[in-house]
Amino acid sequence: LKSARSCVREWPAERVARRIAPNMATAADLRRMHPRRVREYRGGPEEPPAALETTHTREGAPLIRRLRAGSTHFAHYAFRTTFVSKCLDSGMLQAALGRRFMSKAGEMVLLGEGIAAINARRVARSSGAACAGGSKHGVVVFTERSALDSAAEMASVHGCHAFSLVFAAHSLEEKHCDRLSAEEAELLARTSYGLAYITQADRCDLARGYGSEWPDDAGVGAGALVGAAAYPRPGAEEGVAIENIWVLRERAGADYGEECGEFLPAEGAWPVAFAYGVVREPVAEDASAEVDSTETLAARLRYKRQVAHAIQACAVTGCDGLLIGCAEGVLRGEMAPRISDTVAAEVWAEVLLGEGGRPGLASHFRAIAFCLGGRTHPRNIAATREALIAAFGR
Repeated sequence: LKSARSCVREWPAERVARRIAPNMATAADLRRMHPRRVREYRGGPEEPPAALETTHTREGAPLIRRLRAGSTHFAHYAFRTTFVSKCLDSGMLQAALGRRFMSKAGEMVLLGEGIAAINARRVARSSGAACAGGSKHGVVVFTERSALDSAAEMASVHGCHAFSLVFAAHSLEEKHCDRLSAEEAELLARTSYGLAYITQADRCDLARGYGSEWPDDAGVGAGALVGAAAYPRPGAEEGVAIENIWVLRERAGADYGEECGEFLPAEGAWPVAFAYGVVREPVAEDASAEVDSTETLAARLRYKRQVAHAIQACAVTGCDGLLIGCAEGVLRGEMAPRISDTVAAEVWAEVLLGEGGRPGLASHFRAIAFCLGGRTHPRNIAATREALIAAFGR
């Protein structure tokens, strides 16, 4: 009989690592499946959320797995992690579905049926009628506030009453993108925007858990974006439209990561009538590769169609104020290097102001604000402003 010692093989460390590594998930894989820092809020049905956190959760990963099973958007890493930190952890989801929250003044704010009337859909073609205004319409301004914070200035200075917002929405093909655009992150943190990506059944069940009842027929088209087939393709003319988004929080600060502030007082909540998301294309794998003039012209034409379609969709809603999110440069539906800030600003000027004797679309709004604040470094704000000033002839 051979001794047990003679049966033991000396395995090199490298060989052991090769045998074990294929069966082990990487840290990145685990983060995509189970986002970190999942928390819950203290308080039951009788105690609305007041930004009180614990490091433990009764929902956490099971809730994320449930949302991921019902909506394809939660397979998108950046959207899922931003939703957890800005919407779930901050108490925004509980306030929207529970239809009540505690303001910073310590008073309970009850939300009516209006917050449940959110409507989301893909816009492949705009239909309707829009009337151009007079000489006092079509004012173009550049502001260093975030998109949502610019609305108050637009209302007081230019007399706007209803607002449309154009922002860069996430692409389902960018599953491993590390972050969303500044405007979309702010919508998740401060508004009821996140409800558009949750199924109706999940909204009803979660609302009951938060001590409320969600109407079964709330929001015609709400939750219609949960499937991949119902979401716009990246770089296409079509976009995503969300109507009746309610702003429930103020912003904590101007820098990145300070989107979640205190809940607004009872009279401070206000609606964004229409938000239009331009679904951006993924960044080119070889961003340093040179492209010829034909590809550049084709990209510019495709981008111009996106911009025209977005502004037309906002014009037919009857909104008199247009907010354009430019926190990371002039809003571009295409993130490839062939569309620069200068080219993007020229396209926006051509669509809004007109060209070749054809009138532009700016006259359909009292004022159009290019919102440069929210995440951008001061140097980038200056570069974006210079590109817009050169394009609009200021």
